[in-house]
Amino acid sequence: MKTSSIDEDVLFAAAFLHDIGVFNPYAIEGAEHFKTASDNISSILSSTGFPMDKVNDVKAVIMSHMFYSKVSNSEIARVFHDADTLDFLENIGIARIMSVTTRHRWATDLPTALKKIEKFNLELPEKLIFNSSKEIARNRTKEATIFIQNLKSESKDGLAL
Repeated sequence: MKTSSIDEDVLFAAAFLHDIGVFNPYAIEGAEHFKTASDNISSILSSTGFPMDKVNDVKAVIMSHMFYSKVSNSEIARVFHDADTLDFLENIGIARIMSVTTRHRWATDLPTALKKIEKFNLELPEKLIFNSSKEIARNRTKEATIFIQNLKSESKDGLAL
């Protein structure tokens, strides 16, 4: 049996804090949210009893998590990158993008949100690292394609959105 190289402390901290750079008081206009999150991790974790010798590993995971990020060679960063990228596909991804409509540059209105969902459906699977992630993406993009087709057929090709 292969021993996992995934440090649960690092995984938990990264999962919990990787997007804090999107939210106040950490958000900085024009800054990449993962850089902002990484810059604040030490101060956030220092008072929690978190093992501070693992902070650099948490930072590496956070810096690698976005689908367009350069991914660290650490196994946990690679796994987390794929997990976060997969969250932009299928029902979860559709809900995420639709939920920020009018509040995010990806979805300034419903037609723009739909175009972003279609774009992610086409482009994100190739950003994945692991074959198992790519298989999950194949299934999720099929489901997203059905959703998009149904939405378009019921909204005059998106014009009634």
